[in-house]
Amino acid sequence: MSMQQAHRYCPVCQRRTLSTRPGTSHIFHLLMCVITVGFWLPIWILCVMLPAQWRCAQCGSRTRAVSFRLSG
Repeated sequence: MSMQQAHRYCPVCQRRTLSTRPGTSHIFHLLMCVITVGFWLPIWILCVMLPAQWRCAQCGSRTRAVSFRLSG
């Protein structure tokens, strides 16, 4: 299974840290679609549209994207 990595803000660590989340295994979902004659396709679509949440690699808490505000 693939893992995606990005630097995101962790509210527990209070800084940008490396965050990870599991990726979608397209080969697995393709095989399941073939085996179930297409009945697995809605599940595959949901897995792509609703990916797992990002987790901080240091503390394990959920992270969020950093939003930049312009002062003034």
